[in-house]
Amino acid sequence: MKAPSIVVVVAVAIAVAGAPACERASNETVTIAVSPAEMSRLETRVEQVMNRPEVEQAMDALFDAVAADPALGALAGQLADQLMADPKIAAATEGLIAEMGESPALMTWTLRYMETHPGLDPEGVGEAVGVEVEQRFESLLTRPVEREIGQLVERAQGGAGLASLEKHLSSQFDRVLDAYFEQPARKGRWSKRLIELNGGKKPAPNLAAQLYIDHAWSEERMLRFMVRACADPEVRRALVTLLRRVLEDRSLRTHLQRAARTLAADADLRHATVRVFEVLFISDASPDAIDARVKALFDSPAVLAAVNDLAQNLLAEPALHQILDDTIAGAAKQPTVRAALDELCDGW
Repeated sequence: MKAPSIVVVVAVAIAVAGAPACERASNETVTIAVSPAEMSRLETRVEQVMNRPEVEQAMDALFDAVAADPALGALAGQLADQLMADPKIAAATEGLIAEMGESPALMTWTLRYMETHPGLDPEGVGEAVGVEVEQRFESLLTRPVEREIGQLVERAQGGAGLASLEKHLSSQFDRVLDAYFEQPARKGRWSKRLIELNGGKKPAPNLAAQLYIDHAWSEERMLRFMVRACADPEVRRALVTLLRRVLEDRSLRTHLQRAARTLAADADLRHATVRVFEVLFISDASPDAIDARVKALFDSPAVLAAVNDLAQNLLAEPALHQILDDTIAGAAKQPTVRAALDELCDGW
């Protein structure tokens, strides 16, 4: 499963380059015909852009800003409460907490803490454990967990749900972008430019596609577009609205609850979670040992099965399709988004 930003860039490329250009310049018609080889080359370039440090930093900042939205956080809290109200999930969580509490590493740390803080009541000790877990998780586990989540997403299989979503998005992007790309003035500029790039002669359809992709969709132009789009407050607002609607939708929450039940019921996954928790209280744990435990957690068959099931159900859900439709249409109307698209698609 590709990251959403990659899908967006490629979808725009297909929408632009895949359509014949019927404009006239110097009384000649230029047709763009993108071969599978050219499209593959463009997709490779998109992947290279997405792996650039500038884009990764911009996307991290975007996701951090989205995650910091108070209303989104409140909805996430409501979802957590709903999940914990499920008897199966609640029972599994209690079992997990109990197993963590029996961890020799945690008990050793707790006894040492109590020795250095005599007279501290159990509530104070519990608070100290919570603070220690939070601080050590941030320093020891954040990076390996984020890395494994990314790899898990890459391994996940969207199945028929992904195929359904891709077909739906393709049709919606075409509908939204057609009005933009079919403007006569823009088409005329593109036709004239393609002829200029070919030494004043009308290029053959395949050559026109190559010229177009190499100039309009160069790595540097896509880089500027992605960085600009990630920093756009309207893009952030659109993503927040999208996620809020996902968390509010009853059918989508049902799929999330089903996945949580699958994870909660797996004993091997619970043991792997405890082993990751224990590493927080092992003072001489090496980075390799930490990575191994985190990897074992995310490599659990139950995790991949739950993620695959969730992905396939979510991606095939009509409610999600409607939410994405509204997000795309709304973003396309924003002046700043259109300006970024103008910068990418014109002036090459």
